[in-house]
Amino acid sequence: MDELPSIETLQTYLQKGLMWFESEILTYAALWELGAIVVTFAAAWLISAPFRKYLEKLIENSRFDTKLSLVWRTFLPLVTPIFWVILLWVAINVADQLDLRDKLMSVVISLVNAWIAIRLITQFVRDQVWARFIAVVVWGIAALNILELLQPTLALLDSLALNIGNIRVSALTVIEGVFYLALLLWIASLTARILESRISKLPNLTPSVQVLFSKLLKIALITIAILIAINSV
Repeated sequence: MDELPSIETLQTYLQKGLMWFESEILTYAALWELGAIVVTFAAAWLISAPFRKYLEKLIENSRFDTKLSLVWRTFLPLVTPIFWVILLWVAINVADQLDLRDKLMSVVISLVNAWIAIRLITQFVRDQVWARFIAVVVWGIAALNILELLQPTLALLDSLALNIGNIRVSALTVIEGVFYLALLLWIASLTARILESRISKLPNLTPSVQVLFSKLLKIALITIAILIAINSV
């Protein structure tokens, strides 16, 4: 069995984190940026309020038009982030003119832009649970990458490992397995729904046989997804 990281190793990570916090956050420049981030968010929330109400009315008026309603519902949660990004860009331009630091604001803009893009993409996922799961996972990875913490995080997770016989199991392996399993189960579920709709239109099959084939097909696809996930890690 591999040894877990020692207390000294964990203390080293903690000390590095504290040093980064002191050098990057506990400074006047960083405090100015934090203030600008909070103020621009509050302003974006206030400015976007009438736009959100307008979109809510459009959603209500287009409730019988599924496609148009979907468009308004897609943009409703993105109104405030879009205004926030615009105001942050204005704040960065002001900071450049005054020779103030804008590193933290640039990071926030990248994070918000990533969230907007991910929300737009996940709108094509019908199941809201899967949509939220995909959004959170992808945004988390994007956030770690933007903050340049992705590789250190992966290395730390890979170091948390133990050997079971000839198999090495790390926290990173488990997370990868869960991610692959979730992704493959979603693909299997989507494929099953498509094939079920095709089976239900077959005129030569009775309703009971159609249901039986649909259930067997779904079980087979889920089983295949689980086996592929197990073999992929």
